Amino acid sequence: MTVDALALDNGNAEIHPGMCVFLDGNTSQCAGFTPFTTTLTSGSHTLTLTDYPPNVFQHWDNGSTVKARVVNVNANATYNGYYTTH
Repeated sequence: MTVDALALDNGNAEIHPGMCVFLDGNTSQCAGFTPFTTTLTSGSHTLTLTDYPPNVFQHWDNGSTVKARVVNVNANATYNGYYTTH
C-alpha cells in the first residue's frame, strides 16, 4: 500500500518534504512520510493525513474531505491525498 500527498495548486505534483501519515488511529506518532509505502495485513485499516502549513488537506482521491479514511486492504493499492497551499 502506498499513500501519497499531491498539490492541487501545483499540477498534482508530490509534496516535498512529504506529509505525515498516521495508521490505525495512532495520531501521536507518524508511521512515515509521503510517499509512504508499507505492507499491511489484509483487512480494515485507517489512514489519516493532516495539515502542515502551508499545505492544507482538501480531499482524498475518492472525494472524501475527511482526513481519516478507512480502507479495506486486500491487494496493493495507492491512496492519494490532495492539498492546497494557503
